[in-house]
Amino acid sequence: MEKKNNKVLNTILFLLIATAISVLIMVVTFVLGYVLLTYIMTMIPSLQTNTTFGAVSAIVLFIGSMAISFLVYTRLVSWASVKFKLEERIYPLFSSKKSRR
Repeated sequence: MEKKNNKVLNTILFLLIATAISVLIMVVTFVLGYVLLTYIMTMIPSLQTNTTFGAVSAIVLFIGSMAISFLVYTRLVSWASVKFKLEERIYPLFSSKKSRR
């Protein structure tokens, strides 16, 4: 029973920490992208008055930061899973197709 409770607690902690790291990565990539976009817009004065460019670039920046954070998050979870042997310490979050049958 004690081992089961530890796995549940470990799984909950892993999910909370992984979610916080994912959101942090997304915020950092968005801020860095925004700083880069601001720098580009100051270098090209015609972009400063183009509201369409600003709106479209903000949407692309947001979606791009989500995609980058997902890719980084996936690699970090894979690395942590191998490094800390998470398979034995937490419940499997996703079951394989073979085990669902």
